[in-house]
Amino acid sequence: MPQHFRSQPFRTPQPSSSSFLPENLRTSLLKQIEYYFSVENLCKDIYLRRMMDEQGWVPVSLIASFKRVKMITGDVQCILDVLRSSTVVELMGDRIRKREDWERWVLIPQEDQQMESLHLGTKRLRIN
Repeated sequence: MPQHFRSQPFRTPQPSSSSFLPENLRTSLLKQIEYYFSVENLCKDIYLRRMMDEQGWVPVSLIASFKRVKMITGDVQCILDVLRSSTVVELMGDRIRKREDWERWVLIPQEDQQMESLHLGTKRLRIN
């Protein structure tokens, strides 16, 4: 063996970060994120809808910052690996969006103001 190879440490390939996540947690993570993009959630989650760009994309790092996701993992690469199997959401680089009918959930500025008014009105009703 040549001398320059002897001084090099032997490195084994590192498994992907998602392989360290047990299957039950991978399933929980996928279900939680798919819930965020469900019709049921998007009807009321104005914050997530506000974060969407004009094509419905949001950064996966935003989803990784959500409390229920952080309880499972904060590793964005792990989240990306898990989401590759989703039929509910799609990925483009480090961004995520609802796979079907994403156009329905993108807020235009005027619609955003109307949703805010409705949301604040609902909060006021609960307080009184």
